[in-house]
Amino acid sequence: MLDEEERDDTALKERFGSKWKRTTSNELTQSIRGEVAKFQGIVESATKADSTVREKFETHRPAIVTLTKSETDPA
Repeated sequence: MLDEEERDDTALKERFGSKWKRTTSNELTQSIRGEVAKFQGIVESATKADSTVREKFETHRPAIVTLTKSETDPA
């Protein structure tokens, strides 16, 4: 959405030239884009961590099942 807004802003600036006095979209959304990038990085890191945990769990599932059995459960 930010990219679309910036394209629209640029088109209007080109159309109206020096009459277009508004602050550029890029300047106005710079901090928002930084926040978006930061949170995208956080989500990517969390996704990788989740995948690692899932892989390790699946690898060790048989041992986990064995260790969670009580002494009276059949082998």
